[in-house]
Amino acid sequence: MSAASIQAGPDGTLQVAGVLDFATVVELCERGAALLGGRPRIRIDLQGVERANSAGLVLLLEWLAHARRGNAELEFRNLPASLASIARFTNVADLLGLE
Repeated sequence: MSAASIQAGPDGTLQVAGVLDFATVVELCERGAALLGGRPRIRIDLQGVERANSAGLVLLLEWLAHARRGNAELEFRNLPASLASIARFTNVADLLGLE
């Protein structure tokens, strides 16, 4: 069974950990959206992500859309190589702030 979590760190950065796959992203999307609300600037640190697939990329894009609807800036940090590769392959790397 896959497991994933999101929680606010001491500096307000949202820290994501675990596996981002089809089994975890729906619940994580809802929990993340609740934490995104009301913040003008949001940092999401993905250093704790053990494994991610295309479902994880969709999750990040959904959080990005949620932030934009709330006129908030969203920054992703420590994007796993697997997500960066999928983002580049699907031409959405610039949306995630990748060079």
